[in-house]
Amino acid sequence: MKSFRQCRICEKYHPVDDDTDVYDCCDYEDKDWMVNWAKRLQKKMKEPYVSNFVKWVKVTAILLLIFSSGCEDLSQNSPKLFLQLSTSLELIQEGVYSFAYPTNSPHSYIRINIVSNPLNRVFFNSPDSFTISHMGREIITPVVNYSVYVRDDSTSRQFVYIYPPHVGKTLSVYAIAEDRDGNQISDSLFVQID
Repeated sequence: MKSFRQCRICEKYHPVDDDTDVYDCCDYEDKDWMVNWAKRLQKKMKEPYVSNFVKWVKVTAILLLIFSSGCEDLSQNSPKLFLQLSTSLELIQEGVYSFAYPTNSPHSYIRINIVSNPLNRVFFNSPDSFTISHMGREIITPVVNYSVYVRDDSTSRQFVYIYPPHVGKTLSVYAIAEDRDGNQISDSLFVQID
């Protein structure tokens, strides 16, 4: 039984013999097979390079698109930095509010309303403090500290701690808002404890 093998040159099936010449299958009168074979060979040789080149071009185009549109100067598009502190207490004079300390209460809080740019961080501090005794040690802490993030609707809140020794004093609340570019703005308010 004869075995057949497909020729890589003409892609036809030829009998396999030891004395068969590789080029015997070529019909010299039909030149199209040679042109087609050359084109197929050329295409097979270029396919990996072409596909890699196309992938590289696509990746480069996507990266350029991301970096050119996504990394524009955000400070030009962001609104002007602002910060406003307020509270629902009675306003005595500009920036000074009055708080009537509840009688027979060991402590209380004042809510500070914040309006600033969305997602800004607002840091709080005060020179006024309160003292607690814990396990025989006195701990002194500012009446307001830490920080808060402003919500998407440009609002947030912070609380000021008050206890009986603050009655008759005016407490200071300082805040600094910082945007993602590192720009800062400050505001303050004062609360008179009655």
